[in-house]
Amino acid sequence: MSRAEPQPHILIVDDIPAISKIAGLVLEKTNKYRISYAISGTVALRRILEDTPDLVLLDIDMPKMGGHEVCQRLKQSPIYCDIPIIFLTAMDSTSDTVSGFRLGGADYITKPFVPAILLARVETHLNLFLSQRREKALKQHLQNILSSMNEGLAVINAENIIQEINPKLQALSGKQASELIGHPFSSLFSDEGDEQQLLSDRKLQPLNGAEIPVRILGSSLSSSKEENDIEDGSRVLLIHDLRELLSAESSRQASHAKDNFLASMSHELRTPLASIIGNSELLLQRLNNTKERELAQQIEVAGRNQLALIRDILEVSKIEEGNITIDEAPYDLSTLLSEIKQLFSHQVEQAGLTLKVSEKEMPNHQLLGDAGHIKQVLHNLMSNAVKFTEQGSIQITAWSTTQQLHITIEDSGIGISPEIMETLFQRFQQADSSISRRFGGGGLGLYIANNLTRLMGGSIEAHSTEQKGSTFQLNLPCKLSDLPAYARNTEASSTLPRNQAHHFRGRVLVAEDTPEMWMLIESILQSMGIETTIAKNGQEALELALANPFDLILMDMQMPIMDGIEATTMLRQVGYVQPIAALTANVTQKHQEQFEQAGCDAFLNKPVDQQALLAVLRCHLQPAEEGDAALHSEVEELVISDELRQIF
Repeated sequence: MSRAEPQPHILIVDDIPAISKIAGLVLEKTNKYRISYAISGTVALRRILEDTPDLVLLDIDMPKMGGHEVCQRLKQSPIYCDIPIIFLTAMDSTSDTVSGFRLGGADYITKPFVPAILLARVETHLNLFLSQRREKALKQHLQNILSSMNEGLAVINAENIIQEINPKLQALSGKQASELIGHPFSSLFSDEGDEQQLLSDRKLQPLNGAEIPVRILGSSLSSSKEENDIEDGSRVLLIHDLRELLSAESSRQASHAKDNFLASMSHELRTPLASIIGNSELLLQRLNNTKERELAQQIEVAGRNQLALIRDILEVSKIEEGNITIDEAPYDLSTLLSEIKQLFSHQVEQAGLTLKVSEKEMPNHQLLGDAGHIKQVLHNLMSNAVKFTEQGSIQITAWSTTQQLHITIEDSGIGISPEIMETLFQRFQQADSSISRRFGGGGLGLYIANNLTRLMGGSIEAHSTEQKGSTFQLNLPCKLSDLPAYARNTEASSTLPRNQAHHFRGRVLVAEDTPEMWMLIESILQSMGIETTIAKNGQEALELALANPFDLILMDMQMPIMDGIEATTMLRQVGYVQPIAALTANVTQKHQEQFEQAGCDAFLNKPVDQQALLAVLRCHLQPAEEGDAALHSEVEELVISDELRQIF
């Protein structure tokens, strides 16, 4: 007997205490049992209610309530009917013995009893009872498991007739057990299947409703010697409802199709818009006629607004699908703020505003975080500030505490009413419809900024006074890296040099199928003194790269005939070692992994970020010497603005 199991409890009932005591002493000597006593039938019933025994030794001949009546009452109870009862009797009457058995007694012992016989019969009936109780508990446990199973279960015999089912199969079929048991297993299904297969997919036909796709798992019905066969030749089969699995697969395919659609739309929409914006700015640099310049500027502004809206819509889709990945890497805050200032310096200058950037109480280490998404949040906040500020200034201030990084953007714009502040960070929200008509925009910028900030573990606070201006404060966790910060100015200058010349020596192969885009990229690279060759699809890029010495390849990932991924893969397979930068409108985490696996060394998202492009060029090309730069002085008159490099 296991130590974990309690000692079996035996109740001895006899109106003569001496007899009870003798029986108790015989049993106690074994150290196997816990003994209790009762001197009458009434006391025995009370003892049983208080402490249920595992076996009862019951005297037949007792005053008021004899043993037969006690036995009858116990056997009528659903709770106590299984307790084995051994009668103790001094009468050697066959009729009394038969009566005891008819009432449900398990055995009888004649008084005076022989200790060995008492021990043997008690042990036999007690072991049988405990074994039956364990078996009953096990069956109940198995029944509970079968009832709670999320799979249908059927037991069928060698003739494929249903013998037993569980509640799940009842629910799937819409039928009661009595309607299924005794019927062929095939009657559950609307289609024909091979009943001998170990695994098959079938169509279950419920009593009411549409067919249910299911998968049947079980042993071969043709074999009678399978390990999981039941002794009578029955088989156990599981019926798995495939609807959830198929629905999940359908959702996965729909999500994959949506990802592909968004990737395609990102490429197809951004590429021509980038070309429109870039070429309109090239025209602005060449045209002298005021009317013509105004028309070119209208094209540029319209294209820029459309590009921003497309970018916001795609970003909202990624946010709501949970496809945003937050990275953590060292970044220099001063550099990031300078990039923001440089990006908006042209717009600020055109609007006649003053833009200042300052840092206070900043640590002497670079920070840890997602610089790309922080920059995107600041870009959206700055876009609002520039858009809604017609005169005055915009101030960007950064400072830190032990735990938090704070960046405020304060403007002297039109301000926001208290009513609108409550819904400011919801989708498609603007102050009112007149704001949309007057200033444009889709009302997504703050929604995106707020969601990205939350994903980074931060928050955005907004304070505003109508006709006086607004202040947005970005709060982010302040985590320090081991790298030292770059030199910073406590008060950045109000203007940064635009059209700063960057000249390089080297040959670049641009693989791009859109004429407007490769012409624009070619103009920009040539303005930097870079010798440029164009390939209009992946096949051309492959052939040109293998036949000519290039220092760098800018490879569009979506092209006809052969796309950029295939071309890059083939180049790497033949041992091509020169750097390849993916040029694409789809640098999501998933796409970046695909490009990296193909063999790309860098990733440039369309519209290309100026700093990212320059970083790639500086990494793989040599800077031009002063004499080389002078040769390009004429081209330098058409140097593309920093803002254009940001969006081409």
